Amino acid sequence: QWVGTDHAPEGVVIADLSASLGHPAVSQWLGRVAPTSRPENALSDRNTGLFESGLFVHVARNTTVSDAIVLSPETPRTGVSEGIERCLVVAEANSDVTLVHRFTGDGSTPCVRNVVAEVVAMPGARVRYVWLQEEANESFHLATFAARLHRDARLEAHTLQLGAALGRFDCSVRMVEKGASCQINGLCSGDRRRHLDCNIDVHHDAGHTDSQMLFKSILDDHAGAVFRGNVLIHEGASKSTSEQ
Repeated sequence: QWVGTDHAPEGVVIADLSASLGHPAVSQWLGRVAPTSRPENALSDRNTGLFESGLFVHVARNTTVSDAIVLSPETPRTGVSEGIERCLVVAEANSDVTLVHRFTGDGSTPCVRNVVAEVVAMPGARVRYVWLQEEANESFHLATFAARLHRDARLEAHTLQLGAALGRFDCSVRMVEKGASCQINGLCSGDRRRHLDCNIDVHHDAGHTDSQMLFKSILDDHAGAVFRGNVLIHEGASKSTSEQ
C-alpha cells in the first residue's frame, strides 16, 4: 500500500484503516473532514457508506519526516465495477510531512475508482500532499480531497491529472483557526477525448488566514478541462487574504 523504506519512519504510523478504527485519531476524525450530505457530495457520501479498507497515516507531535511517503494503492481488480478507497492523514502539532498519493493503471484494465482522502493538520503542522493521477486511458478517477487546518498549520497541495478518460478532483479545505494557510496548485494534461475536472472550495472560517490557488491546463485533440475555484470568507474571518 505504500512505498518507501521497509518500515514506517520513526514517529509515523502507516496502517490499514479498517484495522485502526480503535486509534483515537481515527475515532475523532474519520468521516468528519470530507463534506457530506449535499447533492454535490454524493460521491464522498457513497465512499463513506461503502468503503471497507484504506490507509491511515499518523504523524506524531514534533515529528519531522525527511523523506516523502509514497502511497500507491493497487488498481481495482478486473471485473470490479467500482473501487472504493479511503485515506486518513493526521499530522499532530508541529509535525512536518510530505506525502505522494499515486494512482496508476496498467493501460489494459479500465476501472472506476472512488477515493476519498481526509487530512487533519493540527496546530503548527506542515503538510505537503501530492495527488498524482495516472490512470489507464479508459478509466474513471473520482477523487475527494478534504483538509482541516488548525492554528498556524500549513498545507501545500498539488494535484496532477495526467490520465483517465474522466478525472475529477474535488477539494475542500477549511482553515478553522487563526494563522492557518494553504497553497493549492493543479495541472491537467490531456489528449484524445479526456475530460479533467478540478473543483476547489476554500473556507476561511477564522481570521488572519491565507489561501492561494494556481491551476493550469495543457490540452490536445478533443480533450477538455474544467476549473472551478470558490473562496468563502465566513463571518468574523477578518484580515484574511486569498489569491487565485
